Amino acid sequence: MATVQRFYENKLPIVNELCVVSITKIDEMGVHCKLLEYGELPGFIPTPELSVARIRQIQNIT
Repeated sequence: MATVQRFYENKLPIVNELCVVSITKIDEMGVHCKLLEYGELPGFIPTPELSVARIRQIQNIT
């Protein structure tokens, strides 16, 4: 069985910590991602958290 590689002791990031992610899916509710520094745990970023500016179409975020 493969071991999971993590960069940090914590199993999850703390609140407001920046993380390196890989985007897996974009939908109306937000962005689904993998937390690369935490053993590729699944994550979710709600649309309001993506930008301080108003988002008209989530697909246009780059």
